[in-house]
Amino acid sequence: MFSNDKNIDNLATLIESLKDYLLLRKDLFQLTLMEKIIRLLTVCVLLVLMLFFFFLIVVFLAFAAAYALAQTIPVWAAFLCVAAGFLLLFCLVYAKRHTWIQQPLVRVFANILSS
Repeated sequence: MFSNDKNIDNLATLIESLKDYLLLRKDLFQLTLMEKIIRLLTVCVLLVLMLFFFFLIVVFLAFAAAYALAQTIPVWAAFLCVAAGFLLLFCLVYAKRHTWIQQPLVRVFANILSS
């Protein structure tokens, strides 16, 4: 009474459409995940490269500052003054690491993962 060929065909079409939909959702999820992973890796590689070049710049500036100070004080004292400046800078960055480093990185990664 309720079962006829048209109902069976409709149910088979519905099941086939559901399978196609689920496969498309799986593919969309994989592509979205791949995009987010690639964006995260890109940000990480860019961050490493920027830190590397920043490190090089800081090293050369430190040598330049030490040799500039060496014109007025002994060379060893000039290098100690530059090292003391770096120590103070390190202490400042360490004290502010949550607001200057951790929170911005968390925001960047959260934006990448939530978009």
